[in-house]
Amino acid sequence: MKRIELLKQRRDIQIAMRRAKNACAKNFSTDGEHSFTNTEYKNMVRAQYRRNLKASQLKNALRRTQLSSEANWDEWVGTKNEDGSISWKWDKNVNSYEQAIATYGEGALYTEKGHQFTSTNGDKMILGTGKVHQLNSYLGGAYASSNANFPIYSKENPPIYPMQDRCAPPTSGNQLDPSTVGQNLFGLTYPGGNNPLTYSGDYTYTAIPTDLSEYPAIGHDRRYDNLGVAGASGLFTDTRAIGADYKFVSEELQIASNPFFPLKTRLYSGVLGIGLGLAALPKTIYKIGTSGNQYYNTAIIDIMVNYHISNEGVTNAPDKE
Repeated sequence: MKRIELLKQRRDIQIAMRRAKNACAKNFSTDGEHSFTNTEYKNMVRAQYRRNLKASQLKNALRRTQLSSEANWDEWVGTKNEDGSISWKWDKNVNSYEQAIATYGEGALYTEKGHQFTSTNGDKMILGTGKVHQLNSYLGGAYASSNANFPIYSKENPPIYPMQDRCAPPTSGNQLDPSTVGQNLFGLTYPGGNNPLTYSGDYTYTAIPTDLSEYPAIGHDRRYDNLGVAGASGLFTDTRAIGADYKFVSEELQIASNPFFPLKTRLYSGVLGIGLGLAALPKTIYKIGTSGNQYYNTAIIDIMVNYHISNEGVTNAPDKE
């Protein structure tokens, strides 16, 4: 395959060079006022060649974009294999479990983007918008990164992913509702007020984030749960959550300051960490200012005690389905 690709590239270069020579020979005479030295002519040919090659590359890039432009990658149909695994593929014409059954027969499964599974080689994966994400470990949890082995395919050649997935169709009340995923700032799932829900409307931590910057938010939300704190009022006014807030800030800034992480992830983490830190600052100042007298202040002790309570059993890892 590599040899074929190299031959194709060589052919494209030869065509571009031939066209460049023809264009220069046609447009420039070797007589009189339009005469050029041999070096000048070669330079013109090279310049025309670069323009031809660039135009060809742009045309190919546009063609690839057009092939995938109609795909929204929301609808996935699963069919069972003889070995008990399930193969998923994108189908733009199927948008319900009933349509999956009608099109692919009894036993077919249907899900939307955000579905999680374990591949046949043991990797934790998630169906995404045009991509499949592979999960990796960080900060005691896991995070999703694009798996280069699963490129975007055109609608004429839909992707198929074999997996060790034996889930029921996602219609029961305790399963993740994919429509509630990615509803916060930057299209993230956990940092913000619109957390993922089950079909029955309960909060759930089973959604797998698609960016590393989201994982501190899982631990932050769980600490709020342990304290019985919720929503914006808890963030801005409940002093019991100060320790949980600054734990989140610390973890996000660790990510933001790590040069080995993607720039987008670092940007998200920086905005989230600084933003929440500023939101929690007024209640922190209030807590310190009202917790004692000039000789003794209990603010730090109170913050540490409440943080210990909030942190009981908390990790940044999402729950298993």
